[in-house]
Amino acid sequence: MAGQVPQDATADLWTEHSRLTWAEAVAAYADGPLAGVPAITRHAYGSGTAWYVATHPDPATLAAVLGRVR
Repeated sequence: MAGQVPQDATADLWTEHSRLTWAEAVAAYADGPLAGVPAITRHAYGSGTAWYVATHPDPATLAAVLGRVR
């Protein structure tokens, strides 16, 4: 389905350890030292929504995330 984060999503270059306070996890790291930690988050606030990507996703994953942002 367009706009969904692919189940086989990959990322490289960097990762960040995120901790959720108000945001919701859209995707989490599947393996490695940050397995289970949110990799993509979103937070609705007022009339807007903030998205945060804590890694460098592969092109297909980035396209899927951007498809959800619109």
